[in-house]
Amino acid sequence: MKFIFENFVSNLLETIPEFAVCDDYKYIKYAGSGDNPYIVSGVLGNYVKDLYAKNTNDPALVPIADFIELLAVSDDAALKDLFLAGFIENIAYEACIEKLGTKAQQAARELREFDAKPQAPWNH
Repeated sequence: MKFIFENFVSNLLETIPEFAVCDDYKYIKYAGSGDNPYIVSGVLGNYVKDLYAKNTNDPALVPIADFIELLAVSDDAALKDLFLAGFIENIAYEACIEKLGTKAQQAARELREFDAKPQAPWNH
């Protein structure tokens, strides 16, 4: 599998076929956004939150965590951005992040630490 930004959606659907039939993905596909990696990644985040809320040990979380780890360790800057901006920002549960791989957990914590720091005001 060639794992690059341009193939994100097709790789996701190939790796996690049950995602293709979840209601949120069917809706964005119907709305014409089913091939937008950022929208799909955000929907994947919602999908993971829903699975986790129903069962913290859902076996469906394992291949998703493996897939997300591929994003976190990728050399493709666009995939890493997609991982942070599209997926991690959408995951609210710290315990849910614990189900991810080592690099994904590290990146998620770094993003949360960055978001928690006070930001300098805009200079005019």
